[in-house]
Amino acid sequence: MTTVRPIRLPGRWRYGFALDYHTVSSTYLGDDEYGHPMFDTRRSDLGELLYRRKYRSDASVLDEIVQVAARFYRSWNPGATVIVPVPPSRSSRPQQPVSMIAAALGGQLSITVEQNAITRAREVPELKDIYGSTTACGPSKGLTVSPCPPSGASEYYCWTISTGPGLL
Repeated sequence: MTTVRPIRLPGRWRYGFALDYHTVSSTYLGDDEYGHPMFDTRRSDLGELLYRRKYRSDASVLDEIVQVAARFYRSWNPGATVIVPVPPSRSSRPQQPVSMIAAALGGQLSITVEQNAITRAREVPELKDIYGSTTACGPSKGLTVSPCPPSGASEYYCWTISTGPGLL
C-alpha cells in the first residue's frame, strides 16, 4: 500500500491539501556527455507513482494513484459534488495525467468531473519552473474559471499534480 503524509496547504480557500511531497531529495551528480545535468532523486511513494505516470507514461500506476486519492477523500469527506482538474501548463503532452486521474477518481467516488471548468487563458511556465511562488492558481497564473457553479456545485475541489518548489 502506498504511504502518504497529507500536508495542509494554507491559502485563500477553505481547505487545501497535498497528499505528500513529490520529491524528498535531489542531489546534483554532474553533467552527462551531452551537458545535461544529472540528479539522484528520491521521491515519496506517491511521488514515484506520479513521476512514472507523468514522465514515463506508465499507465499501470493509475489505479494505485486513484486508490490513494480516494482513500484520503473518504477519510476527509468534504462532501464534494464536482471535481475540477487544473489545466496543464504543457498542453502538448498527448495524455494529460491530471485529467486522467480526475476522471478515474470521479468514477471511483461517483462524483461529477468538469474537465473544462478552468481553462488556460495564456501560456505560463510549468509550476516546477516557478521558484518562490506562493500562489498556484488565479488570473495571474493564466487560469480562467468558467461561470459558477458548474453542474450546480456550490464549491470547487481542484485536482492538480505539481512538483513545484515553494508551493508547500
